[in-house]
Amino acid sequence: MEQNKVRTYLLYAIGEIALVMIGILLALQVNNWNEERKADQVSETTIQKLVVELEEAKVEVEESLVVNKMFLNWSNQYLNSESYTDSLKTNPSRIFRLISSASVTLDLPVLQQELGSEQLISDKNELSLKLRHIKNEYEKSTSVQSTADDLWNENVVGYFIDRQMLVEFNAWMRGNKYNEEAVINLMYDVDYKNLVALVNSVTIQYIVIYEKLLGHIDETIELIEAGN
Repeated sequence: MEQNKVRTYLLYAIGEIALVMIGILLALQVNNWNEERKADQVSETTIQKLVVELEEAKVEVEESLVVNKMFLNWSNQYLNSESYTDSLKTNPSRIFRLISSASVTLDLPVLQQELGSEQLISDKNELSLKLRHIKNEYEKSTSVQSTADDLWNENVVGYFIDRQMLVEFNAWMRGNKYNEEAVINLMYDVDYKNLVALVNSVTIQYIVIYEKLLGHIDETIELIEAGN
């Protein structure tokens, strides 16, 4: 009888332990489910923010492409067609545009976060690759921008100072009246034509990079939309 009681107590104790363990496992599973649900919500919110960020970047890159292609068209006509000087005479402000190019400065905090240590988007191996392409292409554009800044500071500004045209250029930049005859004479200057050719090459680099960047942005947005 004593043995039967011990056996009963042991079975009861084992049953109690089993119930406690099952309860703990269920609690852990519920907690895991809750954590996964929270992570999914954070992931979805981050994806939405990323799409907004990429859409805004896309608009800026598209606008820059339009402007750079316009500048490139004008400078190509000036460099390759003597008859284009007649058009410039009627619109001398465009002569200053011949040494212009358009760059973009993108704000990409979510992209940087997802390529760094604070990643919030789950199941994103392919997305990470796309984001990496965007980052690499944008970094190329910032390198070109550095070259353009050096060209401007070392060549263009020096040229305007030597020709005493910096005042006229600043007046044009502010929308004030400037000496149109002096500006028109610039296009007959060989040194000015060389400056236009230099800026022209920078503009071409911008266009090539921005077209690739735009393609990567479009592909990334399509990938996110397909996943949703």
